[in-house]
Amino acid sequence: SQGVPQAEAAKALEGMQAEAAKEAEREVRLAYVLNAVAEAENITVTEEDVAAKIKAILEKSQPQERANLEKALTGSYRDRIQSEVRESKLFAWLTEHAKVKEVKDSKGS
Repeated sequence: SQGVPQAEAAKALEGMQAEAAKEAEREVRLAYVLNAVAEAENITVTEEDVAAKIKAILEKSQPQERANLEKALTGSYRDRIQSEVRESKLFAWLTEHAKVKEVKDSKGS
């Protein structure tokens, strides 16, 4: 039979699990920092913001899908829409307030 020896496969899996754990930790840290920035800068989402986002999504949808889509967007997906709007506002704020600093690399280029 062809394939990877079991010990080699186990070692590879271990490496992938460690990398996945590191990536998950980075994502959690980033989410924490972004949330802290949003709170510190009072970046909030109003009902009007959510309604406008839902309206924009509905306008791009097929007419025959709108009723069911609207029900989903105002129901079970509403929190997701709110999160998307908050994230969008946060990244707009970050882009507006970013201070770009050029750093020359050690080779002097």
